Amino acid sequence: MSGEAKSGNSYLIDKSIIGCVRHVSRELFANRMRVWRLARFEKKAKQSGTFFSSAWNILNPAFQIFVYWFVFSVGLNVKSMRDGVPYAVWLMSGILPWFFINGSMMQSTVSIVGAAGMLKSIKFPLSAVPAKSVVANLIDHLWTVLILVPVILLSGVRVTASILYLPYYMLAAFAFLISFGLLASALDTVFKDFSQFLSPILRLTMYISSVVWSIDNLSPTLSSLMRLNPLTYIIEGYRDSLLYAGSPFAQPLRTLGFWVFTALLYCLGSFIHCRLREKFVDEI
Repeated sequence: MSGEAKSGNSYLIDKSIIGCVRHVSRELFANRMRVWRLARFEKKAKQSGTFFSSAWNILNPAFQIFVYWFVFSVGLNVKSMRDGVPYAVWLMSGILPWFFINGSMMQSTVSIVGAAGMLKSIKFPLSAVPAKSVVANLIDHLWTVLILVPVILLSGVRVTASILYLPYYMLAAFAFLISFGLLASALDTVFKDFSQFLSPILRLTMYISSVVWSIDNLSPTLSSLMRLNPLTYIIEGYRDSLLYAGSPFAQPLRTLGFWVFTALLYCLGSFIHCRLREKFVDEI
């Protein structure tokens, strides 16, 4: 019976780490188009009836960027960053991927609890529920990136061939967020306070991930330690691609470390998701 799955949303018998990773991977791949369609449908449903409709994909991050720009550029008088890049452009190139990361992490964490009604009425693989939240935020993110590139060009910053690495960093962010979502959504279903703890942690994480200020100004030891943060790898990767002609291959150890961490997180997320699945099926 090993490796067989029960019907519906209950879980397969093989609960080893390898078995869990294999099952979740198959589940996600088999339902990739359903996840994409459902994410697009939910976004259209949320925007239906609003005056600006899909324009909110750009207006929301624009308002938030203005607030941070005003605080740091006007209030704290930060004019430019490394190589003379205007602070506003430097901020946008880091805070837009952060909006993608933050939104995906928060929404994927509460995704299974939030989808309880849907899961009771239709058959939908539980591992695909947090993935749907990540895909929905990715759609918004793609819109903002399309606006960001012309803004950088209009600011006078020269865009180089390194921009071709931008899809790589998007993929890195997507892989990390899928892995995190598997783990966090399972934990939040059996421990309802998890999402409450996560919110302030993410607010703190924004300030230690080189989003609104540069960690280059710290001591070499401290900045090296802060760059162990996988989110810093993504944020700085966006900036390297867009502003500084950087490459993920320029720091192979950091790149390797990120992917090893993400792979381990995916394995752990798949395993915990599987082990707790029978419990949180009852919870919802």
